[in-house]
Amino acid sequence: MTATSTSAEISLSTASDSTAADTTTATVSTLLISIRELQEDIAHKEALIKEHKAIIAELHDAGLIPDAISFGNISAALVSRKTWEHSPALVEKIKHLKEMEIDDGSATQKVTTSWTVRLKAPQG
Repeated sequence: MTATSTSAEISLSTASDSTAADTTTATVSTLLISIRELQEDIAHKEALIKEHKAIIAELHDAGLIPDAISFGNISAALVSRKTWEHSPALVEKIKHLKEMEIDDGSATQKVTTSWTVRLKAPQG
């Protein structure tokens, strides 16, 4: 089985069965188009969620709503999360320690695999 890639589609073909290759090409093309459309939908919905949360924050800041609100089976609460910011000197020391473990072999490498699908900008 050989893989052929073009900017429009990916096809898998076998020497003996071009019908299967055509079906695979159509399936992969359909899946990639669907993934792209879903990614666009998600990005649009995430932008709307961000806008809605900003409005809720403005209402809270104006004293119009409390820290926790609910409507039917939907609830929202104001939460805080503490994070640490370290000095550049400590960050550099940690980086150096990590490099030392890589060099001496005591660090282990973990490999994960997943598909990444990106929308190319339109040309023209």
